[in-house]
Amino acid sequence: MLERLEWELVPRVRSDRREQVEAIALAILELDELLADGGGTAQSLEELPRLHKELAECLVSPCEASGAPLLDERQGWNQEVEKAFGLLPPGNGMSFDDFQVAMSRQHDCSRCPGGSGYPGLGGIPCSFDLTPLKMIVGAAGWAERVGEELSPPAMAELAGMVERCLWSGQYRSCELADSRHYLAQMAAFLRFWSARQFGVAAASGEE
Repeated sequence: MLERLEWELVPRVRSDRREQVEAIALAILELDELLADGGGTAQSLEELPRLHKELAECLVSPCEASGAPLLDERQGWNQEVEKAFGLLPPGNGMSFDDFQVAMSRQHDCSRCPGGSGYPGLGGIPCSFDLTPLKMIVGAAGWAERVGEELSPPAMAELAGMVERCLWSGQYRSCELADSRHYLAQMAAFLRFWSARQFGVAAASGEE
C-alpha cells in the first residue's frame, strides 16, 4: 500500500473576524469533547453543524481567493446539471430548479487558476501531492520542510529553493512524475497561494 503525503491549504481568516473565529473554535472544541465523553443532548448535536457553518463564514475560501469561475459559466453547464439531477435518488425532496440554483453557486475546480497539476489523495486541485518529492530530490535539506506547517512567507522562501533546485538540475528522474514539470508546479503552487495569504500543512494517507 502506497503512503501518500500532500499539502492542504491552511484556512485564511477574514481580517475582521479573528476574535469571532477564536470564540467559535473554542465552542466547537468544548462541544466535541462533551460529545466524545458521551455527554450532550439532541440540542448539542444540532449546535455543532451551526457552529461549523458560522466558522466557514469567517474564512476566505480558496475558491473566492483564487477567482475560480462558477460552474454555470462552463460550456455545456445545462446538460451537465440535468444529468447530475437525474442521478439523485428518488424522493430526495429537491426540485430541479432548487438543485440548479444550488449547483450554480459552486465553483469550477477544473478551471481554478491555482489548481495543482499534482492534486493530493482526494483529487482536490488546491492540494498538492508530495509523494514523489523524496524520489526526485533525495535528501535535499529543504525537502524536510514540506512536513512543517508553512506560513505564506515561508512558502515563498521554499518556492525559491525549489526553483534553484530546478535551475541547477539537481534532481533525479522519477516514475511517479516528470521531475522537471513536478518541481515547476510545486514552486508555482507555493507562490500562487502564498500571494493570497494561505498557508499549507502536510497530511498523510494511504491508497
